[in-house]
Amino acid sequence: MTSFAINIPGYEGGIQNESIYKEVIFVTGEPIVLEGTLEIKTKEKNDIITEQYTYKLENIAKGAKLSRTIKLSEKLNTKGNQTTSKKTLDGYKETLTIGKKKYEVKDENYQWNQGTVVHNTPLVGYYAGDWSARKTYIVDKGKESITVQTVGNLVGYDSPWSATETQTLRLYHKL
Repeated sequence: MTSFAINIPGYEGGIQNESIYKEVIFVTGEPIVLEGTLEIKTKEKNDIITEQYTYKLENIAKGAKLSRTIKLSEKLNTKGNQTTSKKTLDGYKETLTIGKKKYEVKDENYQWNQGTVVHNTPLVGYYAGDWSARKTYIVDKGKESITVQTVGNLVGYDSPWSATETQTLRLYHKL
């Protein structure tokens, strides 16, 4: 089976290698690079894939620390040599501390949709998809809020020897 696009949901478009995950956040209006770990657990049963992402990131110099847990489910539908997928958000919790300010996002403050079409050939799966998201950070238990809306699209391929993906993301912030 071909792996699907946007395996790491989020607005900032993080980068991951074998041991380190990095992403840039823009919540304060200033870009802050966070670095740490991302643990991904995946299960598949009867054309449904469930995923859990656990982020633990920080930037000591900026006094920033992020903890995020995301739970997704993906329904696959194959017809001929094409597979469509629709991912839905089953759970989301994010806590970001920058200095003395605490930013929180819970399930009810996060809307997220993603759909993908994969064209399977004998050795390579080519895919394209779109996604949209909106999350609202509640700052210091309701003293203020920040909404980040993202829309994007992606294209890529996956084969036994290599894989690549290109995402185009547009972020909008509202204070």
